[in-house]
Amino acid sequence: MDLKNKVNRYPMKELAPIICEFLEKGKNVTITARGNSMRPMLRDLRDQLTLSPVDTENLAVSDVVFYMRGNGTFVVHRIVDTYEDGFILMGDFQLSKEKVPKSRVLGKVTSFKRGKKAYNCNDKGYIRYVKFWNKSRFWRRVYISLSYRMGRVNTEL
Repeated sequence: MDLKNKVNRYPMKELAPIICEFLEKGKNVTITARGNSMRPMLRDLRDQLTLSPVDTENLAVSDVVFYMRGNGTFVVHRIVDTYEDGFILMGDFQLSKEKVPKSRVLGKVTSFKRGKKAYNCNDKGYIRYVKFWNKSRFWRRVYISLSYRMGRVNTEL
């Protein structure tokens, strides 16, 4: 049996309580990205992201957060706006926004790794990417459409 290529996949429903426990204790957690909603920043089953404990009062537009939806699913999306009691979130590979109360935000993405290359969310290059991506609604729509047409998106999620 080739253990080198064996990947253990656990449903987020099982992992979330453990992740939340670590974050509540002030510890960072590294998980593998799953899904397409944060492309091109995070690639499905390819990138690893580090979640850090968060004080929601210190979050700002462009931060990427780990949160729980009202239906109990856990998601990582970017803050695109704020409102009195929470945040407006949207995945980089999406066009629709979602209102999320502060109480459902559980952690913040502080870095991610693709292969051997690590990216810190405070790096100048990353910040330039975020500014471009947030201002390029038209190009986002084109990028999403082309990605699906070229078969670059895993639709078997």
